[in-house]
Amino acid sequence: MSRQWAQKKSGWNSSMPVQKSSSWQRPFRDPIYDAPAPKQTLSVQTKRRNVDWSRVTVEAQSPAGVQPQVQRQVATQTPVAQTEWDTHRNIKARYKTWQAYEAVRSQVASWGVNNPADYIEAAIGEWNGNAGIHGYFGNNFDGDPHRSYLNLKRLYQARGINNPANYIASNIVNITFFNRTTQGHRDLQAALNAAQTALTSAGHSFILEVGTWSFVPRTFNDNINKLSNHALGRAIDINPQNNPHITSAEEVLAIDTICRSLLPSGLLSETNFDNLQRASDRFKQNFNNSWVDQQKELLKDMSKQKPTPTDMPAQKKLVKAIQNRRSALNKYAANGFLNLPKALVEALQSAGLNWGGTWSSAKDFMHFELPNP
Repeated sequence: MSRQWAQKKSGWNSSMPVQKSSSWQRPFRDPIYDAPAPKQTLSVQTKRRNVDWSRVTVEAQSPAGVQPQVQRQVATQTPVAQTEWDTHRNIKARYKTWQAYEAVRSQVASWGVNNPADYIEAAIGEWNGNAGIHGYFGNNFDGDPHRSYLNLKRLYQARGINNPANYIASNIVNITFFNRTTQGHRDLQAALNAAQTALTSAGHSFILEVGTWSFVPRTFNDNINKLSNHALGRAIDINPQNNPHITSAEEVLAIDTICRSLLPSGLLSETNFDNLQRASDRFKQNFNNSWVDQQKELLKDMSKQKPTPTDMPAQKKLVKAIQNRRSALNKYAANGFLNLPKALVEALQSAGLNWGGTWSSAKDFMHFELPNP
């Protein structure tokens, strides 16, 4: 606004006398300059005194009249794995970073361990305190869970062994049975000695296969949640090459079909050594290409009959079982599935060992074990 325009608007010029007043006012209003200052809310001012300004941000006031907005900053929470890594001496010493520990922790938690940090801390302490057992595990502390100390520890605990490293160091020794020496539980040696003494006295002597062995800390086959009896060192497998562990239902079906007259209740129900050995011999004699072709032809003939024979589904199942398990069945046909001497089996049973050939859920003809303590 120019001075000339303002003078004209108010009717004032420089020649007019100025009237004195105790409260002087401009003769015109400037709408921007003379606008009243915005009032501040006392409650906001009061709150500001109690705010921790290191934990808030204030947005600028815009447009006029909008009160400042206080936004709370969310505190960053330290990961549980990092806290555990910082507070557990063994864990921090073994794993270079908390992220490396976190990967192991996640695996342990997936096994159902309630307190992974304390479990891992204890396992490391046991492992470090018993360097002599590392070779049994292939130096595997936390790798493949089928053989790792970290996984097997919980499975030993389920069997009443809280500190597996101490158990192994205190109980696993070199044991000998005829010409074979293997690691096993000291209690197993007494039973083997009794059997060998009885056999030798009766004039028997045996040359056992290289595969004869006892102690191996591992899970039961592919089940990482079940401990093998061999992990306790209280079992021994003798001549495993031609005395198989038969677990396949399809293999059992083929054996039962050929040996039905010898095993009327089936392979798994039979416990008599002589009957089992005769069945083994029968299978060697009868399972061949000709017999397999006969089963296929029989199924083909059934498929042409009207109405469909009631036993056709069973025949179809047999043919499929033979196809699926042909390699293993061919091996049984070549060597049989029970090739241990009867005198050896009976001597070991008399010494207090249980024989896998009497099991009803599977047949493990090579396997002998001490009863659970």
